[in-house]
Amino acid sequence: MLSLVKNLRQKLSKTKSSFIDKIDESVQAHGVIDDEMFDEIEEILIKNDTGTDMAELIVERLKHELKVDRIKNPAIVRIYLADVMQDILFKDVPDDEDFFEIPELKPFVIAFCGCKWHRKKPPASANWPIALREMARKS
Repeated sequence: MLSLVKNLRQKLSKTKSSFIDKIDESVQAHGVIDDEMFDEIEEILIKNDTGTDMAELIVERLKHELKVDRIKNPAIVRIYLADVMQDILFKDVPDDEDFFEIPELKPFVIAFCGCKWHRKKPPASANWPIALREMARKS
């Protein structure tokens, strides 16, 4: 079990560092904050499974925050991007609630879900909800 957790941690670390590295490369490649840089950030977000609507929302909020605070230095963009993403993620969580606190009630379940076949044809197992409905109709 320990090796499974270690393996998961390594994979998540690689994904996180890859995502952050791509953002950093994009920001450093541009000497100024411009539409091309925002387009690249949006493309990176979409390629990292953020979704087009969410990527557009994040980039629009990022543009707004940078404009309001009159930021001209591209090196600060990553900090603002992290703040925007955190604001979206935690918008429905009350400030006094600890998001990572483990509940006192037992048993509880922590589930991680993911989909790795977004660039390929989905496996047959991806249609299990349809198969369950078919089985329910037959019985």
